[in-house]
Amino acid sequence: MAVRESVILVVEHDNDMSSLIISSLTREGLDATPACSGAAALACLQKMKPALITLELNLPDMNGTDLIRRIRLGSNVPVLVISARSDIQDKLDAFASGADDYLTKPFDTREMAARVLALLRRTGLSVPGAAVPGTSGQSVVFPDLAINLENYQVSFRGEPADLSPREIELLYFLASHPNQVFSREQLLDQVWGREFDGDPRTIDTHIRKIRKKITGGPGWSLKTVWGVGYKFETEAGQGR
Repeated sequence: MAVRESVILVVEHDNDMSSLIISSLTREGLDATPACSGAAALACLQKMKPALITLELNLPDMNGTDLIRRIRLGSNVPVLVISARSDIQDKLDAFASGADDYLTKPFDTREMAARVLALLRRTGLSVPGAAVPGTSGQSVVFPDLAINLENYQVSFRGEPADLSPREIELLYFLASHPNQVFSREQLLDQVWGREFDGDPRTIDTHIRKIRKKITGGPGWSLKTVWGVGYKFETEAGQGR
């Protein structure tokens, strides 16, 4: 069997949930394949080199944390746990076993896809449809604001800002094109990718969430251009 280096391995025993995850990833331009048990996942891992694994902890043949440990014996592939287990101890056990991220069911498919894309960028993989790859040096700095897309960290007024991966990508894109106005459709194409077919108003929702956490600073602000879209407005000489 040929090695598929960009495939996402979806380890999920529930067929409906597996189909939901795979279809959501497909909309992002990613290739995904299912595995319904721990044994099937390990077999797939031997036959292919997945770019990332999503994993339900409740598997029919083994505990998900045990599977993560077995994966880690021979691979550093990113693992995103997507599980109905919401107890903090389950999360701590998953991270201790080698998981990279944890998402609790039920979840928003857009957040799930954003977390997958963020993990892929951190490993240096080229992501289909992404305007801004998370390569070394991908950062912008303004007074009271620093955005680093390499490690998906945002600092506002000297403190870490709790933004989602997609919010960080949107803010970074706007801030890296200061004073340029973008329509909702342009932002969706550039940040979400051309395969996104949802409501353009999702941009408004993300902008509102960003503004609750990032309120503006000396010489810059996130502006609405009525009837057009949004821009990251700066005074001359601000930012680098």
